[in-house]
Amino acid sequence: MKLQSLLAAMLYCRADQLPFRYDLGNIPGWFINDYLKFMLSSPNQFFEKGDADNYFRFMHEWVSYLHSNIFAHPESKFWQEIGWAFTHNANFIPLYFNTANLKDIYSKRADIMDYTLKIKGSAVDYTFAPRLAHRTKIRLGILSNHFSPQTETFAAIPVFEHLDRTQFELILYTLRITGHPLEQYCQSRADRLVKLPDDLQSQIQAIRTDDLDILLIGSNVTAVTHAVSMLALHRLARIQLTSINSPCSTGMRNMDYYIGGTLSAPVRNMQDQYREKLVNIDGSALCFRFPYPNPPPVVNPSRAEWGATPQTTVFVSGANFFKIIPELREVWAKIIAGVPDSVLLLYPFNPNWTHTYPETAFADHMNAVFSQYGIASHRLIIIKALPSNEDIRAYLKLSDVYLDSFPYGGATSLLDPLSVNLPTLVMEGNALRFRQPSAMLKELQLPELVTTDEASYIQLAIELGKNPQLRRQYRDQIARNMADNPPFLDSRTFSAKIGNLFKQLFEEYQSMTAISSPKPVLSNEFLNLLIGCANLYDIDPSNASMVSQLRQIRTQLAEFWINTPAHQLENVYQGELLRGHRAVLGSGFKKEPLTTDEGLFLQKVIAELNQKAAANPADSLKYLLAAMLYLLPDNLKIGNAQNTLPGWLIGDYEKFFSSTSKSL
Repeated sequence: MKLQSLLAAMLYCRADQLPFRYDLGNIPGWFINDYLKFMLSSPNQFFEKGDADNYFRFMHEWVSYLHSNIFAHPESKFWQEIGWAFTHNANFIPLYFNTANLKDIYSKRADIMDYTLKIKGSAVDYTFAPRLAHRTKIRLGILSNHFSPQTETFAAIPVFEHLDRTQFELILYTLRITGHPLEQYCQSRADRLVKLPDDLQSQIQAIRTDDLDILLIGSNVTAVTHAVSMLALHRLARIQLTSINSPCSTGMRNMDYYIGGTLSAPVRNMQDQYREKLVNIDGSALCFRFPYPNPPPVVNPSRAEWGATPQTTVFVSGANFFKIIPELREVWAKIIAGVPDSVLLLYPFNPNWTHTYPETAFADHMNAVFSQYGIASHRLIIIKALPSNEDIRAYLKLSDVYLDSFPYGGATSLLDPLSVNLPTLVMEGNALRFRQPSAMLKELQLPELVTTDEASYIQLAIELGKNPQLRRQYRDQIARNMADNPPFLDSRTFSAKIGNLFKQLFEEYQSMTAISSPKPVLSNEFLNLLIGCANLYDIDPSNASMVSQLRQIRTQLAEFWINTPAHQLENVYQGELLRGHRAVLGSGFKKEPLTTDEGLFLQKVIAELNQKAAANPADSLKYLLAAMLYLLPDNLKIGNAQNTLPGWLIGDYEKFFSSTSKSL
C-alpha cells in the first residue's frame, strides 16, 4: 500500500485495525515521528467483541518487531531513538483486558526500556557490598509515587503498618510530599519518609546509598512509563519485589519476586506468567487499610429517580470504564433482559485511573447494546464520578445485586458493596488480575458467589435478581462475615504474613550469597576498581556517585580484614591488596563525614580493637587494619608503635598517621 493510502487510513482507523504493517526503515524521515505516535497510541475503549484480544495480538507483534530490530542494531542511532520513543509513550493499560499470557510482551517492553536507559548512560545494574555484620535489622524500603489517599496507598499500608520493628528498619520513598494526614500517618509508621530528588540519577543514588536489603515497588509500573517505573528497572536493593499494585508481571530483569496469594495466584499454574519468581502468602495477597474515616456523603439518591419501585431489582457496578469491554456489556444486557423489572446502575468513571473519560461515547455504546436486546434506555443509569466512598455507598445501599467486571475484576471496588452487605457476583479467571475478586469472596467464606464462565455468571445474576429471599440470605451472611474482620481488611495479620515472607526471602538471599559469592576484595577487578575510584575522587571529590561507590568498596575491604584469619594477615597484606589499602589511606576521601551506618560500624571495630589489644594482640591487628580505613591521622595513635606493631605494618602506620596523634 502506498504512503498516501496509509495517510488516509490513519484518519479512520487505529493502528491495530489496519491490515498491514510498515517497516520503520521505509518510513520517510519527515513522517517517522507522527507515524510512531500513531502506532503507539492506545484505544480508550473497545467497541466490538474480540477487540481486546485483537489488540493484544497487534501489540505483541508490534513490540516483538521493535524488540527484534532494536537488539539487532544496538549501535544504531535510529533504533535508539525508536526505543526511547517507545519507552516514554507506550501505554499498556489496554492489554489488561484479554486472557493471553502477558509475560513475553512485558519482558520485551522492559528489555527495551532497560536498553534505552543504558544508552542514555544510566547504571541500571549495581553490585552491593557485603552487608555490614553488625546490622541486625532487615532494611526495607517501599517506593511509591506518593502516600496520599489512593488505592495504591491503601494497599501498601498493611505491608508495613504492623511490621515487627525489632526486626525491620523501614524507609518510605516518595516522589512528592503532600502533607496530607494519610502521608503523615504513613510516616509515623516508618523510620524515615524520604522525598527523592527530581532527577533520575540522583533518585537512584539516594536509594542505593541507603544500602537496602529489600525494596518493595508500591506503585503500578505496568501501565505507563513514569518515574517509579524507570527507577524499578534499576538494581536498587539486594532484593526487589512487587505485588498486586502491578496487576501482572513487570517483565523487569531486576525485579526478583512477585508476591501473590495462594487463592489469587497458585504457583503451580501461574509461574509461567511471570518473569519474576512468583512467591505466595496464604490467601488473596490483598489487604486494604483506611486509617481515617471518609467524609459524610453529599449526595442523597433515591430509587424513584432511577424509575425503580420497591419491587424493581437494581443491579449495580462500579467497575471501571476500561474494564467494561464489549463482551461484558453484552452479558449485562442479557441479565437485564432476563429480569424484566430491573435496571442497571453504573458509576464507571473512577478518577484513580484517569481524570478524562469519553462519557458520551460510552453511554451511546451501552445504550446501543441494550437496544439490541430490546431494553429501554431508561433502564440504564450512568452516573458521574462521585466525591467519596460514602457517596458511592449511598447509591449501593439502595441497590440489590452488585455485578463485578470480567475478565479483569475489581479488588478495592468490591469493598464498597461488601461494606453495605450487598450480594456481589464475580467471575474467576486464569490470571491473578482475574482472580482477585474471587479470592476475596473465598476469604469471606462466600465461594457460591464465584462463577467460572459467562453462562454461570448470567444464570446466578438472574437468579439473584428474581429471588429477594436469596438476596436477604446473602446480605445476612455478608454482614456476619464482614463483622469478623476478614483477611483483606486485617492489616495486623497481613503485616505479620508479609513480614515472615520478607524474612524468608532475605534468609535465602544470605544463604545463596554465602555459598555462591567469592570474596570480591581478593580479585584483580576489585583492586583496580578501588584504586581507580580513589584516584578519580582526588580529581573530582564532588562526584556523589563516586563517593557512594567508595563507601561501598571501603566497607568491603574493612569486612575482608576483619574476616581474615590472624595468621594470614602478613601474607595477604604484603600481596596485591597492599596497593588498594594504601590507596584508601592516602586518599582525601577519608575526610568525608561518616554515614550513620559507617559510624556505628567504626564504633564496633574500635571496641573490638581495644578489647583484643590486651587479650589477643595478634587478633587485634585485623581490627586495626579496618579502623585505619576510616580514622584520620589525628584520631589514631598506637602507643610504643615501634615495639607494638609488626614490621610489615609499622611503615604504613608511620607514613599515614601522625606521631602527634591522640590516643584511640
